[in-house]
Amino acid sequence: MKGPIRTATGGRRRGGPPELTIDVRNFHRDPVREMVKLARRLLPAVRVRTEGGGAFLHVCHPDTARHILQTNTANYLKDFAPFAPLVGDSLLAANGEKWRALRTRMQPAFAPSRLRHAAACAVEVADRMTGTWEDFADSGRPVEIMPGIVRATLEFIVTSLYTLPAETIEPADIHAIAVGLEQAGRLMHFGGPANAQPRRQFQQAIARFNSLAARIVGARRAQAEKPQDLLTLLIDALDDPEFPEMTEKQIRDDILTFLFAGHETTATGLGWTMRLVSRNPPVQERLLAEIDALGGREPAYDDLKQLPYTAAVFTESLRMRPPVPMMVRVAAEADRVGDVGVSPGMRVAVSALGIHHHPEFWPNPNTFDPERFMGAVERQPCSFIAFSAGSRSCIGSRLAMIEAPIVLARVLQRFRLLPAPNPPLQSLSIITLRPRAGQFVRLERRG
Repeated sequence: MKGPIRTATGGRRRGGPPELTIDVRNFHRDPVREMVKLARRLLPAVRVRTEGGGAFLHVCHPDTARHILQTNTANYLKDFAPFAPLVGDSLLAANGEKWRALRTRMQPAFAPSRLRHAAACAVEVADRMTGTWEDFADSGRPVEIMPGIVRATLEFIVTSLYTLPAETIEPADIHAIAVGLEQAGRLMHFGGPANAQPRRQFQQAIARFNSLAARIVGARRAQAEKPQDLLTLLIDALDDPEFPEMTEKQIRDDILTFLFAGHETTATGLGWTMRLVSRNPPVQERLLAEIDALGGREPAYDDLKQLPYTAAVFTESLRMRPPVPMMVRVAAEADRVGDVGVSPGMRVAVSALGIHHHPEFWPNPNTFDPERFMGAVERQPCSFIAFSAGSRSCIGSRLAMIEAPIVLARVLQRFRLLPAPNPPLQSLSIITLRPRAGQFVRLERRG
């Protein structure tokens, strides 16, 4: 094959809908570029074949996405088989009645009254993170912000959802999580090469995850007074005869799931937000004015209503660079999406990246314009799916919209963000839109 994507039989099967062929190796080398190429065709649904003989349906329109994620969601199941050693059959991966039981059990931990303390947790991790950046601000050297953001978002999950010290997360845990996500990502959705060294690294990472989960559970059981948080809710479920789904293995799976999914998506979103803000001076000036109105005090939960533009900046970055650019489901039964037939077992990839850049729903889609999310705006259902949609939408979306604006505000209370050279975008894996070579900005002290 000469190029990474080509049409087959003139782009349309005889008597059928259009069909494309891709080289899966290019998805692993540069998944973002290949996703963008698919999305730019603006086809509501198109069958895509890989040269190895596999096939999936690529969905790139709010209406077809709504069919998958909302209208007929029971037919489109999550398949996290490559992630099974990491997250098992957790809330993220479960389907059907088990998923409903887990979601119902965990939902109270994400009620607004339970999340007020999360604002203070966000300030705490942001202050530790920015403290490590001071030398870069003084020297003028660009800083690779992702390591600090990743650690901060992991610490945030541990302190806000598990009410444990930030130091519970150790450097070896962070390394293992990076290895686990990248290696599982190579196998996710489209298959990928595996050799002895990555397999060994993956197995070592899994052993570290098991140790981390056991450490978290042990820390809670050693506490005399147990906070009413997600961790206590999970452990207490072991003694509930009406909740047979909960086991020690299930606790391990869900503890790790919230660490993986909860930190990775927010970290990726914050990284892109800071990079985009550094390159858009008018946006940054308006941000600074809003944040400075707090008078320099630590942002608190009740201050979130005073930071609507800060929230809009983060949300617009999620539109432009959705942390999860493609959501994959597997059809349980035959169906029809647009004019394309779906057979049982077929993978269906909903392109958040494509939908978020569809010019019919987002005028000037390549322009960073937070004003799109200011005030009450009526928009097409499923035209913004950074947190997915329907019953399987992200349970932690409210938590993310506490954490990210406060972390961003705290950073900008201390530094102005300036542009720095960044290497071409090549995603770390096909799971999230985190650049392989990092995110760089320059920092200028304020005040």
